[in-house]
Amino acid sequence: YLGTPGHTPERGGRPRQIPTWVAEGPGEAQAVCVGCQNNSVGERCDSCRPGYFMLDGTCTR
Repeated sequence: YLGTPGHTPERGGRPRQIPTWVAEGPGEAQAVCVGCQNNSVGERCDSCRPGYFMLDGTCTR
C-alpha cells in the first residue's frame, strides 16, 4: 500500500512479493494479452484488426 515501507508504485507492491505473484500469476479471468500476433487484437487477442476476418481461428485478409 502507498506509504508502507518497501512500496514501489511502478510495481504496485513490495519487491519481495513479486516472485510470488509472478509464479502464481493472475487467474485466467483476469489475464490480459499483450503483444497480440497474427493480426489479432483485444484483451484476449480474440478479435481481428480492421480488414481481417476470423477464419478457422486465424485472422485472415
